[in-house]
Amino acid sequence: MDSHIKALGWFNMIFGALSLVLSILILVNSGGLSGLSASFNEEIYGYIAVASIIFHLLIAIPCFICGFLIRKLIDPVRTMLILVSALNTLNAPVGTLLGAYGLWVLMMPETDPLFANAPAQNKKKKKRRPAKAAGSSAPVTAPGDLSGK
Repeated sequence: MDSHIKALGWFNMIFGALSLVLSILILVNSGGLSGLSASFNEEIYGYIAVASIIFHLLIAIPCFICGFLIRKLIDPVRTMLILVSALNTLNAPVGTLLGAYGLWVLMMPETDPLFANAPAQNKKKKKRRPAKAAGSSAPVTAPGDLSGK
């Protein structure tokens, strides 16, 4: 399941980036939300197009961020990505596939141990210098100074 979670992260990052870029390009090309709405003959189609662009803009950023962070197996991000995947199912046709895949991967019982053991896997050991003792009055000498002062 680890490979599915990594793939889900990449798919969400790509989908979020493409949604954001394409939505902004459509808005710039059509002259904003009012220009987009006015470019349709029927008023209802204009409203649907505006609602679709707003939905894409609102879902793109959490989709990208959650896709990036889910690859690090952070448990709160798992919950957030379940919500984003549920919203993506409303985004036909590609978002529906991505949302269904995300819900399938994140709700499987096999993914629970991955997120439960994640803090132990993500901790990296850092080398630390030994701390100086408080009140130590030993003189500091340069590395090659053999005078012993």
